[in-house]
Amino acid sequence: MGRKRELNITLTRDAIRKILKVGHELDVNKNGLFDARSGCVNIWCSPEDKPSCWPKEIMQGGLDYPRDYVAGIYWEWNDKDQAELVVEVEPYELERSRGLDRWVHSLFWVHPLSRKSDHPKEISEDEWEELFRWSVEKVHHLLSVSGIRLSA
Repeated sequence: MGRKRELNITLTRDAIRKILKVGHELDVNKNGLFDARSGCVNIWCSPEDKPSCWPKEIMQGGLDYPRDYVAGIYWEWNDKDQAELVVEVEPYELERSRGLDRWVHSLFWVHPLSRKSDHPKEISEDEWEELFRWSVEKVHHLLSVSGIRLSA
């Protein structure tokens, strides 16, 4: 299961539009690491740019370039009509490579399964920290390329 963290970053609607636009420009199918949607920007890793705890090979799969999903950037609107950013790390492929595959996809739905391995290797706290560190680095890159400067 994934983990979520608030980033203590608050953005305007205009800034959200900017990160969505840049997320589209840096799309996974354009050899980028992002997948912008109306309510989030997904973050993917590549063979060249991945968390240090990501030892498994990254395959091409259904995308135009080899990518594995790592996290999503979401926002929650506060009462001042500003977006508060959250990152949720969901390292599906890393979990799967360690025998922690908790999901099976059918044609129309997803349902949980018990573990496929008798000896799964859980993701350590240090590895979770590395996944968050890498993901937050990508958030800051997206903000920078979008021309968004954060106040100190």
